[in-house]
Amino acid sequence: MKLRHRILAIVASALAGVVLISLVGLQALRQNMREGREEQIIKIAQLCLGVMEHYHQLEASGALTREQAQAKAIEAISGLRHGDDYVFVRTTDNRMLVHADPKRVGQIDKGSPTADGRLTSEVYVQELAKSDRVFIDSFVARPGDPSHVPVAKLLGAMRFAPWDWVVGSGVFIDDLDAAFRSYALRFLAIGGVVFAVLAMLGTLLARSIQRQLGGDPQYAAEVVNRIAAGDLGQTVQVDGPDASLLASMQRMQEGLRGIVRRVREGSESIQQATAEVANGNLDLSNRTEQAAASLEQTSASMQQLAETVRHSAGAAQQAKQMALSASEVAREGGSVVTQVVATMEEISQSSRRINEIIGVIDGIAFQTNILALNAAVEAARAGEHGRGFAVVAGEVRTLAQRSATAAREIAGLIGNSTASVDGGSVLVQRAGATMHEIVSAVQGVSDIIAEISAATTQQNASIAEVGTAIVHMDQMTQQNAALVEEGAAAAASLKDQALSLNNAIGEFRLA
Repeated sequence: MKLRHRILAIVASALAGVVLISLVGLQALRQNMREGREEQIIKIAQLCLGVMEHYHQLEASGALTREQAQAKAIEAISGLRHGDDYVFVRTTDNRMLVHADPKRVGQIDKGSPTADGRLTSEVYVQELAKSDRVFIDSFVARPGDPSHVPVAKLLGAMRFAPWDWVVGSGVFIDDLDAAFRSYALRFLAIGGVVFAVLAMLGTLLARSIQRQLGGDPQYAAEVVNRIAAGDLGQTVQVDGPDASLLASMQRMQEGLRGIVRRVREGSESIQQATAEVANGNLDLSNRTEQAAASLEQTSASMQQLAETVRHSAGAAQQAKQMALSASEVAREGGSVVTQVVATMEEISQSSRRINEIIGVIDGIAFQTNILALNAAVEAARAGEHGRGFAVVAGEVRTLAQRSATAAREIAGLIGNSTASVDGGSVLVQRAGATMHEIVSAVQGVSDIIAEISAATTQQNASIAEVGTAIVHMDQMTQQNAALVEEGAAAAASLKDQALSLNNAIGEFRLA
């Protein structure tokens, strides 16, 4: 649909809205006019009710009887009249008490039929039993109208409960229709003027908009749709100034054509670069994985070496303890050997002392033997008297010889023992010297083992630091591998995006 037709449709919609608002307003006006007439009837009825209430009070005070009070009320109400309208009073048993037509006064009057088929008297009684007022639409001829054409009339009534009377009035409302038609014609005239003004403004607005657009909006929409579809090679027909929308679209199309051309070239370059980056990342990823594997092997080897060094350190520590124990044992052995040497020296001295004693004993035995010989000689000289002494001397000589023999044997044994003790003393001295040498050697070995243990401990710490560094390097290598993989994935994604961008740019037709 063209812009002019759309604006006319908007004008028609606005006019329809004005007409609708006018109809609603006219209906509200008609309702207000009717409510004004109803208020007029109610005021007249309330005036009559006031008169009835006045005389009812006189009746209640005893100043008047009910008949007198009702008669005076009827007399006062009968004089009320306004134009063609009048006041009526009737009982609930349909007897007319006050009416504009004197012939109907005192008669049973059930009224005329209403739209729902009920008589007005029935409507009064039934509706006033539920409400304090009632209104009835009827059609009657105006008094004095020779044509007797029924016209619309609004009847209203209220009930005076103390006397069970119905008082009301009626007003002709055919003038409401005339007023309604008059207002309707006015609204119609105003609507026509508004429609003409809106149509003229719509036409001017359509021309102004079309000039600002540089063409019909439908054509502008077609141009935009073709540009949105990727057709940048179309020729835009501009029917307007350079500031119009279509002229701007033409310039936009030319700018987009240049941008798409440059983006296409850039996307191709990006695609090639991302392909190279992806290949480089793949190669770097492989090398990083190999480095990570080598670091893992190195880390495992370092762990094994660290374990071996820890075992060596433990063994060196044990050897150190054993060397210390051996050194202590050697020291104790050296001390014992020294004591043995001292003891052997004492034994040697004792042996020499025993030899000296044995020499004394041997001398004593020799002297005893000589004395025994002398005693034997003296006994032989004494003859028979010296025979017993000779026997004793013989025994003493025998004992002396045996003592000498035993002394010589003991001396031989002591000599052998002394020689053995001297040899043992020499050997013990040699053993002491050897033990001193062993103690010195064990002390040197202990010092060397201590140095080895300290060096092994330091090596263990160094290997632990190297292992930690290798673990950090392995972690860094793993992180680098992850980063390389992420970079490779990003490069692949960028490559795919560049390809997608190239495909998307390929949808634009530049010629």
